[in-house]
Amino acid sequence: MRNKIIWAAAEEMVTRGLKFTMSDLATKLRVSKTSLYEHFASKEEIINAVLAVALEDMRQQDEAIYADQTLTLPEKLQALFTVVPDIFGPINNQRIYEDLRCHHPGGQEMLEAFKQEQFRCQSALLAECIANKTARPVNMQVLQQVLVSATNDLFTYRFLLDNKLTIADALADLADIIIFGLLSRDGDRVDEQSGRKAGTEHAAAMEE
Repeated sequence: MRNKIIWAAAEEMVTRGLKFTMSDLATKLRVSKTSLYEHFASKEEIINAVLAVALEDMRQQDEAIYADQTLTLPEKLQALFTVVPDIFGPINNQRIYEDLRCHHPGGQEMLEAFKQEQFRCQSALLAECIANKTARPVNMQVLQQVLVSATNDLFTYRFLLDNKLTIADALADLADIIIFGLLSRDGDRVDEQSGRKAGTEHAAAMEE
């Protein structure tokens, strides 16, 4: 029953954000609210449980990318920057990160701790790229602040809505800019709509 509650809450979160109530969950699961409280003390505890599952899913995706021997180091970096939880399906609610920041500080703290963990691993991979000269040395503290600030602003509801982006779209474009920069190289074909195709070709060139 506990897992059913987590999945039902996740379905609400990816479509409606944090607006659901315990009564909504009880109705969705066709149980009483008392049954919910037998497994979770509060709505906040359920949200934390959903986040724990989502973050573990992202952690496993990260580990699979690190272990994938078919990817070059630049390709691994690009893939790591674009990881989003997919265990509960696409995130269709553009307000979810904003809701966490504003209304669920406990969940936001979980997310920030995970981001720090991710960045430590990404930094180690970037250090490998720098060592084998597929990337140039950069100030890691500045890069970390750029990523933190960028993701916080990119994930706002108004930005995503105004630019007709999903969270996954925004991350993919951010990764493309961070990994491949703004300047095209001689011989690169730049897609005028987005530089993603050029970026893919650039990744192979960086590794040669």
